Amino acid sequence: MINRMTNDDLTSIFEKVHFQYFSKNSKKIKAQFHPYRSLRHTIEWNYRLINLKISQYLSDAPPNILEDLAVILLAKVYKIKPDKTIKDSYRNYADSLSNKLPKRKKIIPKHYFPQGEYYNLKDMFERLNNTYFSNKLNVKYIGWSKNKSYTRLGYYDRERELLVVSKIFDSKKVPINVVEYLVYHEMLHIFIPTTTVNGRRKIHPPNFKQLEKKFPDYEKIQNWIKKKRFKL
Repeated sequence: MINRMTNDDLTSIFEKVHFQYFSKNSKKIKAQFHPYRSLRHTIEWNYRLINLKISQYLSDAPPNILEDLAVILLAKVYKIKPDKTIKDSYRNYADSLSNKLPKRKKIIPKHYFPQGEYYNLKDMFERLNNTYFSNKLNVKYIGWSKNKSYTRLGYYDRERELLVVSKIFDSKKVPINVVEYLVYHEMLHIFIPTTTVNGRRKIHPPNFKQLEKKFPDYEKIQNWIKKKRFKL
């Protein structure tokens, strides 16, 4: 029979870690398990209290894993970078639970449209797919972002099969090859999925970067994005 930890046990672990790593601080600690449907954790704090909600799926985790998580979360409060071995230890355990978690209900993306005011992302995807990927890539949903983003320029959501480009680039000021590059970059995420090696996620592995740099005028496009995007 598995002995699940109580909220009091969890709080004790976080208090212990807080004292061990951040003993000069006098904040109170309150930690409790929360019925999140994934390995999600949240943390709120003020000058007196740190309040943590930890996924219910860690209620039977070994104490050392909860201690690792405590270091990672509390380090955010004090803006300290946790040791890599601690992060890797927790990440390896979290990865081992992935098959035990309930499958998330697939949400159909809404309000993402490929036809913008100046550029059509679907047409662009099809041209790039033919030119660079022998028409082997598929995407179910593609569209411009709902809001303007100057930092997250695009993304591919594998779970929803959704490719998005920031709507700031749907502008007559933007050269077509810049938009094509952004779509191409996200298509590479379809072509080269993220992997985990030794507990570390590889989002842009060497072969990804090699293919990315083969895009025509790659350096010029990078410079354009760096200099011009905040003026859009």
